Amino acid sequence: MKNGKPATERIELGQYIVADPEICHGKPTFKGTRIMVWQVLEDVAEGRSWDFICNQRWGGRIPLSAIAEAVRLAQAALLEQYGVALRRPVRKHSEPAFFRLKSQCHPRIKHHFHFLFRRALMLA
Repeated sequence: MKNGKPATERIELGQYIVADPEICHGKPTFKGTRIMVWQVLEDVAEGRSWDFICNQRWGGRIPLSAIAEAVRLAQAALLEQYGVALRRPVRKHSEPAFFRLKSQCHPRIKHHFHFLFRRALMLA
């Protein structure tokens, strides 16, 4: 957010996830789709298998590794919100997405991930 205005440029949150103000009002989506991250995280929280989510629910438009990235970003948002390390330290290969979430996202996107993760915990 700059000068009280929402971000107007595309923010790459990872290899598969982007927040683009031109797509779904800037909510995090999977690249090349209008599938919002919250929809997939809700499917995970409801106990659907990742294979079902990728291949049947969304017709093969997102790979399994995209779901893993969404879960990692939601986890990073939760850990950032509560300031508690719930597991071992993050390994080097997964640091970029975590740091992008912390440093490049404007507060609305971080809040969106926090909300998604809390909602997923309530559904589980």
